[in-house]
Amino acid sequence: MTLFFSLLISFLAVRGFRFEFTRTGLVLRNTESFVWLLLMLFFCRICLKSLEEPDRRLKKYALLYGLVIAVFTILGKILSTLEYFAWIWENPHNLIHFLNMLLSYWLLYYSFAFLAFGFLKRYREKKTPVAASPFSMKKVLLVWMFLLIFYVPWWMYNFPGIVSPDSGTQIRDALTTNTLSDWNPAFVTLLIRAVMVPVIRMTGSINTAVGVCTFLQMMILTFVFALAFERICRHLHNKTVQVLIFLFYAVYPVNNIFSVTMWKDILFSAFFLGFLLCLDDCTENEEAFFSNKGKCLLLFLTMLLMPLLRHNGLFITVIVSIYLPFRFKRFRKIAAVLSCSVLILMAVWKLLILPGITTEPIPSGEYLSVPLQQVTRVLVKRYEDLSPETREEIQGWFTVPDIRTEYAEKTVDPVKKHFNSELFEKNRWSFFSLWFRLSQKYPVEYLEGFLHNNYGYWYPETSWWITMSGIQMHDRIPELQHTPILKLGIVDKINQWFTSEQYEKTPVLPLLFKPGACFWGWLFFGIFCLYQNRKKFVLFISGFLLWFIILWSAVYCEYRYVYALFICLPMFSAAALTRRRKE
Repeated sequence: MTLFFSLLISFLAVRGFRFEFTRTGLVLRNTESFVWLLLMLFFCRICLKSLEEPDRRLKKYALLYGLVIAVFTILGKILSTLEYFAWIWENPHNLIHFLNMLLSYWLLYYSFAFLAFGFLKRYREKKTPVAASPFSMKKVLLVWMFLLIFYVPWWMYNFPGIVSPDSGTQIRDALTTNTLSDWNPAFVTLLIRAVMVPVIRMTGSINTAVGVCTFLQMMILTFVFALAFERICRHLHNKTVQVLIFLFYAVYPVNNIFSVTMWKDILFSAFFLGFLLCLDDCTENEEAFFSNKGKCLLLFLTMLLMPLLRHNGLFITVIVSIYLPFRFKRFRKIAAVLSCSVLILMAVWKLLILPGITTEPIPSGEYLSVPLQQVTRVLVKRYEDLSPETREEIQGWFTVPDIRTEYAEKTVDPVKKHFNSELFEKNRWSFFSLWFRLSQKYPVEYLEGFLHNNYGYWYPETSWWITMSGIQMHDRIPELQHTPILKLGIVDKINQWFTSEQYEKTPVLPLLFKPGACFWGWLFFGIFCLYQNRKKFVLFISGFLLWFIILWSAVYCEYRYVYALFICLPMFSAAALTRRRKE
């Protein structure tokens, strides 16, 4: 009976893989290949082995991981091809095919998680628990020096640095005497001003000033990498894993290119990793952490800097500030003082200091990416079903004659730039009332609009551009020019290979550069930590919080938004693999 059940499930799973989405619906793959029989036998073996496995918790968490990833896979395939969900319930056959595909991918990802969790469990159990090594600043500085050997050639090749349009605007604002704009964080603009103005006075060169900015950013990023690597090595003593982590921080092309790219996201990512290092240290030994004023100060600074470096970092800081006093009950007073200090300083910055130094407020549309995309999608997809009054009401919130011509499924920016922010500020309730009424009538369009705008962050078979090169500023600062200090052939070849996206032609390799694959990776280690009852699961909660905030962004797949999660992957993997003796 057990064998029959396993064969039946395996057959149904293989049957589900014969379907493939196209623009017009489902098509059948070739099902005569011998590979399908081998896949069926593999699934049958997994089912039998799973039924014999006495560890129910392992199976439960493997099933959880498989189900989550299977749902994301099918939703991603539908969004990237058919572009609408109604296909699922258009007729009974489609629903049956959908459930069959869900079973197929669920069993596939369950098989992977079941085998991988079992392997990691055996790996941790056979390792003798050891006490964590003491912190070594000497090792940090040594690793930092080696990392700079890999990074400095990129700075010299791209001198004065890679400047994005947003950074060009901030440089322009930093060099003028006018009050600042907070469209891009004003705090970052002030940092740029603090570095560039003295350098320009001494050298008279904007190029040199920008070069100093990118060099300092590179130094900060690599130093945080060195701290992370040192901490991982103190708890994870597998030499092979240590070498792989070092290579990730040293030669992963995105790290090299981003280190000399002027973006607020780079500094934010560095300090988010620093925040996780502090949080990891705190959960490892809370008594030693809270009794050390220096460590508490570092946690305070990283929590304070996250919202100053990127606007959506505010949500992370607020939630973590609320969480700390409840998590560390033995040191609740210290945690409460630390949290309250951060929140008070952020309130002073937002309510007192910022209004005094800025005159250009952030347009309301910047905070309404998802509602604007949903309302516009209803107008585009349900135009004939809407009453003339509703059409006119929706159109009245935009400054173009027909907002449907600006609609794009994967980004809200074309719609957002035509939103009437002045009207919204005068009558916010009317907009939200319209948004709520439409949500009740067209929930499917709302869900489609939301997921279309973020599926690149959870579906790995999609990507957008990752890096840029040179000075991408148009006419913002004509004096700024790309003037390499040293042209190295190997750096040039890697840069050309990467920016031209040649890696997309190599099997498996593209997954190393896709936000969706990053999400699948840290979710895997997170569920494994949950299965092992690891107290370090709080690290994954912080990562999930950042990922969830990114889902509400304006673009469906922006690598730089999730860069912080990429550079934290070694921390996540180490949290899952380490086994330390209690002190």
